[in-house]
Amino acid sequence: MAIMLYIEIFGFFGMILLMANLQKRGNLTEQFFAIGSLSYISLFMLTAFLIAPISLEVTLVWVVVTIIQWIIGYPFARWLYRQMFPPK
Repeated sequence: MAIMLYIEIFGFFGMILLMANLQKRGNLTEQFFAIGSLSYISLFMLTAFLIAPISLEVTLVWVVVTIIQWIIGYPFARWLYRQMFPPK
């Protein structure tokens, strides 16, 4: 259990450092920000669902929740990027 928490913490700060470095260089795009942040959230949800015993129901719930998260989260993440880094 504890090793998954360490992996998640390392990945979280790794994504923050990656995006900060790309922003500093001027290479961070709206699409990369949205895809990168949602990919991390999907990985986080996958490791959370791994705690439950693997069954068809758990897998289907994870797939449905992930699809809903991407449908709602992608436009929201792009909006969030535009709020944090408004066009000049």
